Amino acid sequence: MKKVDISKIVILFFIVFALGFISSPNVYSFNKLSAGDTLDIKQFNNEDFTVIFTFGQSNSANYGQGMYTCKQDVYNWYKGKMFKAKDPLLGADNNRGSVWTRLADKLIQENFAKKILIVPIGIGSTEVAQWAKGGKHNELVLQTIKALNTQGIIVDYILWHQGESDNLRNTSKELYIQRFESVRETFRNNNQNAPIFIAIASYHPSENSLTKKKLGIDPTIQEAQLALTKIHKDIFLGANTDKLDKSYYRHDGIHFSVLGLEKHAELWLKSLKKYIPKVNSKCFISFQAF
Repeated sequence: MKKVDISKIVILFFIVFALGFISSPNVYSFNKLSAGDTLDIKQFNNEDFTVIFTFGQSNSANYGQGMYTCKQDVYNWYKGKMFKAKDPLLGADNNRGSVWTRLADKLIQENFAKKILIVPIGIGSTEVAQWAKGGKHNELVLQTIKALNTQGIIVDYILWHQGESDNLRNTSKELYIQRFESVRETFRNNNQNAPIFIAIASYHPSENSLTKKKLGIDPTIQEAQLALTKIHKDIFLGANTDKLDKSYYRHDGIHFSVLGLEKHAELWLKSLKKYIPKVNSKCFISFQAF
């Protein structure tokens, strides 16, 4: 019987571990996609699909607790291709759970859409300034819009969830409004005129570095977000996730737990239902950019 070379086994183990570690953070879903997970983009048509563009910071970007696979006809747009939607969504920057998969299923279940295409580009810890013109992520918005335009994809709803980092930065109401208006213009100047739904989102549990007091909810950021819906006729109130500030809604104090994601999705559904028509409804609400 041959002797087992323990040193070779140990070396092999570390090689396998290292390869898994290197590929896991950002390539997690790409390597696990099967042929059944994709849909030919040629099968897309604007009549059958409701297209939802989602972005903002971490709570829009796969930082939630608990993975979810869509049960309905929901797809994830990523780099010009369509994939069956499941957490983590391709395009957002983390590898955990998302509110958007849950919301999409609810919209179809309640007959507000036949099929849904999610376009997620959220990035954790971002400020509104980084998404505005001149900010480092504005180009991502612009290039995504241009790619959609090239494929003839018309966005139906733009969902924005952001504000926590501006609470930390002590951003003024005026600056927040000014910077988000620049984000809005990026869409409007590039032939995407979908209504924008802006969440009331400012809650952060950290302490102010000077006063040592917990930040919590920031009325200034809330006022800015609310003001945008009054200034612009194409901006509407989305989910108010500042209501979800209890520990059982946030698994680490900031990002949503399984229960928190479910409640988050319900809040978005409640907001959207006020404005969007049901499939085959005789009522039609016309949205235009002003």
